[in-house]
Amino acid sequence: MLSKATTVDEYLTEISEERRPILNQVRAAIRMQIPELQESMVYGIAAYTRPDETEPEVAFASQVQYISIYFPVSVVESKKHILAGLNVGKCCVRYRSVAKVDLAIVRELLLETARQYRA
Repeated sequence: MLSKATTVDEYLTEISEERRPILNQVRAAIRMQIPELQESMVYGIAAYTRPDETEPEVAFASQVQYISIYFPVSVVESKKHILAGLNVGKCCVRYRSVAKVDLAIVRELLLETARQYRA
């Protein structure tokens, strides 16, 4: 379900109390690893975009069935070895349970995103 929130702060207030803490941690990790990205709501999800760009570099969403975290396709492809066994799409990692969100993997994907972004 896409949000009509206009800010990420507003978006996070709409999310269930069960999911909010982990998504706040994901948000903090994004801001720490790639602080130059601009935070906004795009396509009804929390998005982090390069200055002067419109398509997000990284994003996250609380969907009905899962939490999804989006990364560049090149990052997901380059890190397939650490994503084995997870629900992975072309550019996202999906977690059905808050308990299964692995922040170490999220941070590793963010580090690679930052590396590619700054290259």
